[in-house]
Amino acid sequence: STTIKAFIAGTAALLILAACSNADVSDNNSSKASSGTDAGSESADSEIVTDEDKELPSEETTTTAAKEPEPEKPAYDMLNETIVIDAQYFSPEDIRSLKEQGHRVFSYINLGSVEEFRPYYSSFSDLFLGVYENWEDERWVDVSSPRWQDFMVSLADSLLDKGVDGLFVDNTDVYYNYPTEEIYQGVTDILLAFRSTGTYVSINGGDFYVTEYYSREGEITSIMNGENQETVFSAINWEDDGFTSNPPEEFEFFSSYVEFCGENGIDVYLLE
Repeated sequence: STTIKAFIAGTAALLILAACSNADVSDNNSSKASSGTDAGSESADSEIVTDEDKELPSEETTTTAAKEPEPEKPAYDMLNETIVIDAQYFSPEDIRSLKEQGHRVFSYINLGSVEEFRPYYSSFSDLFLGVYENWEDERWVDVSSPRWQDFMVSLADSLLDKGVDGLFVDNTDVYYNYPTEEIYQGVTDILLAFRSTGTYVSINGGDFYVTEYYSREGEITSIMNGENQETVFSAINWEDDGFTSNPPEEFEFFSSYVEFCGENGIDVYLLE
């Protein structure tokens, strides 16, 4: 079966991955013991038990309870081993230190949009396509522009030169929002350039683009090594900045997509 690795979200600059290797993870809520009798169900004339009436556990009983084995925990083969950072804000020394601690370090890179806090934001204002929904301080970018493509390749090279082990590529969904042939080709050219470096490339989301690439090329390993899919089980409630369960149809869609990626030789990661 497909091995699915799970991202555990940390800060915006640091996402910690835990990788599940074919482990059956049970619902924590289902393992909680029942609290017993309802507080409201006690009658007014119920028998009162004093401290003197209570039977203390014997030494034998206490010893036996202490020796009970702990509940079996899910098996993780890469817990805290692989991490994703925004390496634009980390030094080579920082990255080396992380790797010396045993981490495999990927860097976030935003292929399809640009945030206001980036120092190069205003340099590409002429390429902005529109505001990123729910992220008003971010703009979609015309990835078909040779200037943007050259910048992406240069930025990736600078991140790899710092010593990261791979790229975590966000916002190939620019093709979903602007589904033109020019945008498709722009995303493809940038991804192929990333892959040509020999580094590990994980795409965040991007189902619309990835499946289109597959329909044309019959494979997806040319553009990616890994697929990270957000909110397979959960959903974001943007109105109150909370989380809820994904509707069944959304769960089925993303479950099918990550299975498709796994069946085509791609590592699958989940971020909930």
